[in-house]
Order: sequence, then C-alpha cells, then structure tokens
Amino acid sequence: MILFYHLSLQPKLPHIWIIRYCKFQLKQPQFKLSKSPSVLYRKSTHELFTEIEKDGKKQMVDRTIVLGGKRGVGKSTLLYTAVNHFLQNDWIVFYEPQLSQWTSGIYPYASVKDSTLYDQPNLAASILKSFSELNKTQLVKIQSAKNGNLYELAQSGVKNLLKSHSILESVMEELIASEKRPPILFALDQVNALYTQTHYFDKESQPLTANRLRVVNQIHKLLDSKSLKNLSTVIAQSESHSLIRSKFLIGQIEKAKLISETDPFDLSFDRFEALENDVEGNVSLPLKLNPLQMDPFLNSIDVSVRELHHFKVPMLTTEEAKTMIFFYKTTNALHQDPVDQPYVTKQWMLSQGNALELFRAATFI
Repeated sequence: MILFYHLSLQPKLPHIWIIRYCKFQLKQPQFKLSKSPSVLYRKSTHELFTEIEKDGKKQMVDRTIVLGGKRGVGKSTLLYTAVNHFLQNDWIVFYEPQLSQWTSGIYPYASVKDSTLYDQPNLAASILKSFSELNKTQLVKIQSAKNGNLYELAQSGVKNLLKSHSILESVMEELIASEKRPPILFALDQVNALYTQTHYFDKESQPLTANRLRVVNQIHKLLDSKSLKNLSTVIAQSESHSLIRSKFLIGQIEKAKLISETDPFDLSFDRFEALENDVEGNVSLPLKLNPLQMDPFLNSIDVSVRELHHFKVPMLTTEEAKTMIFFYKTTNALHQDPVDQPYVTKQWMLSQGNALELFRAATFI
C-alpha cells in the first residue's frame, strides 16, 4: 500500500507530498531517515507516471523512455518511485537497479557453443529469482506453454543453472506474448553499462563489448523491438561511474525527442561536453583521435535502440527544496535551528537545486 503524507509544516504547498513506501527498500542512506523509504512526489513524478500509463494502454509501443539529467538530480529515485507505484497498481515489473554488475566481471561466464555470445548462468538465475519473487502474485495467474505457470517456470531456472539462460528467454517471450497479462513495466537503471566495454574477455584475451553477453543481448533485442503491446520501458543512465560511460548511448539520447519541460534551474556545467568542444591553441585533433570518441559501440552495427523519448528530470525548485529540508528536520536528520527561508534559499543555491547535493549539505552526510 502506498501512503501519501503531506508535510504539516508546509500548509501552502498542497501539490508537494512525501511518499512513504513499504514494498522494498533501497540501500541509499537518504532512504533510512524514517521508518520507511520516503521520496518527494513532484510534478515530474506525475508526468512520468502519465507517460508510462500511455504505453501500458497501447496496442503497439514503439518507444523507450530515457530519464536524463545531471548526477544526483534524482533519476534513480524517480525510476524506483515508478517501480513501486506500478507494482502497487498490479502491473508486472522487471526492475534492474544495478546493470553495471552485469558487465563488471563478478559473475562466472562461458562461451556459447557455435556462437559469439557468452553465458552467465548465475546472473540469469539471479534475475529469474528477483523477478519471480517480485511479481509472484501476477505470474502464477499466467499459464506457461511448457508446463505450469510462469512463476513455476522461472523458479525452475533458479534451481537449474545449466538451463537458466534458456528459461529466462522463455519466461520473457511467453510473458510479452501473453494475451491475458496486465501491463508490463521494464525499468532499467545504469543502462549505459549495456552499451560499452565490459570487464570480461574473449578467448583471445580481448575485452568483450556488452552485446556479446547473452543476457545483455536479450535486453538489446527488447529495447530494439517495435512490436510490443501494453508494455512501457523506462531506462536511466548513470553519471556516477565513468567506466560505464557510453558515447553510443549519449549519441542516441542527443537525437531523442524531449517529452518533459525544459529545466529552468539547470545551471551546472558538463565538463565532458566542454572537453569535446574545446579547441586549445586553435589546433583541432582528428575526430578518431578524440578519446571521447573511442567507444567500441560506435562500430557495432548489430546494436540499435528503438526511438528514444527523453524525459529530463528537473532540478529542485525552491519550494521542493523547502519541503525536503523540512522533512529532514521532522526526521531529526537535520539539526539546524531555526530552519527559516534564508537557510532554505542558501541551501538551494549552494546545491543548485541538485537533490543529492541538497541532502548532503542539509544533513552533513
């Protein structure tokens, strides 16, 4: 159940709410300030929910929604909020918050016979386990073409590592093709990890690009499919990990259609963009020598993404920052006294409306 708590200290802001969730917890410290994880319900939150609901009603979905914005603006939190909301509304949700782990080298892998792909059976089993447990109520209602229901099929892949990959593929194929299922939300965070070089190596000790991992290859096919029904895909890229920065995906997002309002508070500076445009001493290097262009995926002709619609997560307004700061005060995370308008304005200006920076500045964490 989702409970909406309006902060009593904010009587003049009826449109701003704090949502408390009980379904599952996040590991970030800001979600441990109260007895249950709490997030700010913003105008952009409602706008994203509306976009997802549109896709959930379509007979033919031909787009992927990509969450954009600076590091710390709240992309992962917004994605998590959507996941929790649609779970509570009886959607089936495929949620992966840390895709960088898929390519980090922590899972055992082996080459697939007569193929250029590589299996990660433990990863496939882990995905089946988390997905089936999160959606058990819905999956038990969908009969499998193989035997039993989709929950039982998924659990068989958890128990049998040798078949985990093929069972994962079967579960996804049957789920998407089912005529009696509810809408589906695919929510993928750190998605740039799927469009870059991995920490795995082939038989010639050359680094593998992510598309050569079988699980990633399956997700690529989903993201490129143009014949999906009652299914919304929302992805978010991470700005926190330089090792998974994907020039390929950045290029795709730059061409994407913007479906959210322009952020009037975005005053931050993109050092990567500045580096690309900088010509020092009036000498310009050839494009192929630009280190930012050395992305293996720029040369991957077998990888593509269906039409992206860019949902840019805005910086906090002063009123939203005020609501957050008062929430920190009520949860005893903030010991500033008094918490008045000058203090709020100062913190908002210092953080430039960035939610993560505001949290750190206000709570000294």
